[in-house]
Amino acid sequence: MSTKGFDKKQIPIAIGSVFVVFAIMICIIVFGKTTGKTEPETTTKGYKEPDTSQTTKATTTEYTRATTQPQEYKNTGAIIVQGDRAMEIFGLNTNGMKRYAGYICSFAEKVPDINVYMLIAPTSIEFYGPEEYHTGKRSEKAGIDAAYEAITAKNVKGVNAYKELERYVDEEFVYFRTDHHWTARGAYHAYVAFSKTAGFKPTKLEDHKSGQFDTFVGTLYAWSGASILKEKPDYLEYFYPLSETTAVRYPNGYIKDEEAIPMKVINENPAVGKYTCFIEGDNPVTKIVTNANSGRKIVMIKESYGNSFAPWLCDNFDEVWVIDPRKVNVGANELDLKTFCNQYGITDVLFLNYIFACTNDQSYIPEFNKLLGNY
Repeated sequence: MSTKGFDKKQIPIAIGSVFVVFAIMICIIVFGKTTGKTEPETTTKGYKEPDTSQTTKATTTEYTRATTQPQEYKNTGAIIVQGDRAMEIFGLNTNGMKRYAGYICSFAEKVPDINVYMLIAPTSIEFYGPEEYHTGKRSEKAGIDAAYEAITAKNVKGVNAYKELERYVDEEFVYFRTDHHWTARGAYHAYVAFSKTAGFKPTKLEDHKSGQFDTFVGTLYAWSGASILKEKPDYLEYFYPLSETTAVRYPNGYIKDEEAIPMKVINENPAVGKYTCFIEGDNPVTKIVTNANSGRKIVMIKESYGNSFAPWLCDNFDEVWVIDPRKVNVGANELDLKTFCNQYGITDVLFLNYIFACTNDQSYIPEFNKLLGNY
């Protein structure tokens, strides 16, 4: 078997091919293997800014827990400022937490056929603060556990939002640095915990359309005056319910048609303060009607921590009522929670409070007890 000799006409082609390969190798060495997009810039807080479009699906924000912050902190008396984060200082009141649970159980015994839930929200200091400020007599977890262990009514269940939040504090933006509230993402993870306790399927975060305010400076800056918080503001995300909603608020607490004012569950142009984009802030009574078709109606008793939580409920309940005890003039309109539940066919009652409110005997708890009929 013979082979053909090398065709001299192919020599120029071969030489040209060698030069092309050589040129490609030089480009790879000098410029790298790809010409893809550069990585997006990250802020000094450690997270990447999410998409601000209101018409796009929500994306998971990359977030790094601020472990690189200096351990030095400034104690202003009620607030710690550590690096570019401020946090409320918690003091454990075990007896007060047990009393809070007792108030709810006393109410629950009056409505034995209604599902009653207790969700106590921890604050950022529990996850980000110096160790001495979230252990021992300053442990929020110990306070939450004490309240849940004090539950005696058969129809009351504690919601372990703490465990669900703890899973995400390293990876996601679940608490503001300049404000005492959790973020909408933090509220979402608490909603997932609630779904496990209340027996419904939560929606997926990435299925929700979202938007945001790029600059947000909240209550902790106002209370502390720490300039670093203003220099490095938060951003504020909001997420739209998947269900169709119609909402009204009753600014005087009277649940009458003539008192109802139309409102938005998510208001992209809040009148006062960006956090009021959630259910337009603190109102005595809010009513949201949805097309969830679940056969369930819920009333949430809350302070401002419940505002960013309420929109998540719209996809699982036909009606979402929100009552703020601080804003309801019980003496004038005689709003009694037991009567309210019976009148409006409520199937579920959620008591959602951040841990500082649970033992606030100066403003929140007295009004809370009036609403519950615990005089």
